Amino acid sequence: MQGVELSLRYRPEEHSLVALGYAYADADGWALNQFTPQVTLEELGENVPVNTLSLFAMHRLASGTELSALYYSVGNMKWLGDGDIVDALQRLDLRVAQGIRLPGLELKLALVVQNLLGTYTDFRDENQFDTRVYVELGLNWH
Repeated sequence: MQGVELSLRYRPEEHSLVALGYAYADADGWALNQFTPQVTLEELGENVPVNTLSLFAMHRLASGTELSALYYSVGNMKWLGDGDIVDALQRLDLRVAQGIRLPGLELKLALVVQNLLGTYTDFRDENQFDTRVYVELGLNWH
């Protein structure tokens, strides 16, 4: 495998962060695909996405509210084993979180929205990842 990977982190102010990650990969060779009942090999060319990009931004407001966004872009690929060829995907996740302090207890309540950009396929054609919204609760006793 040959390629280049880079990551950049930037803090425009104390309570903010922007991070960028990028990878270019060129895979060549063979991988073990199946071991039982017989050994089969699979050519690696399509098994690694050529381009992968991530962009993360986070900001903490004076009130303690945290806002964050994460964007991914992954090129098309074929999963090893019994996975399928999947198209390139773009995904955007958003999160808003608020910390609450009580005597002896810290709570963090978050609203998370995953995959705002539409459905994509993961590993097999029937694995469709669509938009999901949920609430997350974290507890920390001390």
